[in-house]
Amino acid sequence: MFSSFVLFLVLMFSLIGVFLLYLWMMGRKLKSLRGLDPLGDFTMRPAGESLRTKLVELDESINERMVQLLVFILSISVIPLLNLDERQKWIVGSIAVIPTVYVATRFKNLLIERSSYELGFKGERYVGQLLDSLMREGCHVYHDIPCETKSAKFNIDHVVISSAGVFAVETKTYRKPKELEGKARAKVEYDGAKLHFSTGRSSGDELEQAMRNAKFLSKLLTNSTGEPVSVQGIVVLPGWFVERKGRGEALVVNPKEISQAVIDRRASPKLDPAAMRRICHQLGQLCSLK
Repeated sequence: MFSSFVLFLVLMFSLIGVFLLYLWMMGRKLKSLRGLDPLGDFTMRPAGESLRTKLVELDESINERMVQLLVFILSISVIPLLNLDERQKWIVGSIAVIPTVYVATRFKNLLIERSSYELGFKGERYVGQLLDSLMREGCHVYHDIPCETKSAKFNIDHVVISSAGVFAVETKTYRKPKELEGKARAKVEYDGAKLHFSTGRSSGDELEQAMRNAKFLSKLLTNSTGEPVSVQGIVVLPGWFVERKGRGEALVVNPKEISQAVIDRRASPKLDPAAMRRICHQLGQLCSLK
């Protein structure tokens, strides 16, 4: 009788504690529900908007897994209080460990996934700020353009329109090797076909994505404006020194080189103001927050 009462108290206080913890974790989300949104007229997508949305979804999943993990741990902790013999306790404990390990593994994987998305989000926001500064020089900048084909949905990180043309910019943010800290710059060589990182990794996926997005945007703008619009693909690598040893279809730059990549101050303009306005109108329709 006494054991049953103790078990009841432990379970009751455990559930109350888990419920209060859940409310605390969801407090920030609940605050957003109070009152009307004063920024209803803000319609343009900021840099990294898709990644920000993904981070919110991951935070919700992490909170759910955390609550589940706490419930399982608390459930295992009360097994010794059950009115069972030692053999039965071991059997119940062994069964309870299986879902606990699964939830703990999923929780860890979600944290790792969130860390990767957060790094990408920071990179897009950083590059977005640099691109926004180009508007003082007559450029038009759009971020996180949602695109869709028959087989896939994707986003173009940034689009810049200047008198020199239209540029589809992809930001790729990679962590630098720890051993280079304070000693040497993280370097990537571009041979025109692939990127060769100082970590030993080589890849052409970033270039293929940039050119695929540029071709998609070129076709889209050509169809919507009624005149040929060519788009240059650019890959930006924040924090990496880019050494170019070849020329390819895509441009590969460090963020500090973006200005010279999208503004040709010596050549005659390729786009007149009227053409730029037509292109901006189409991109503005795509980039509105819905």
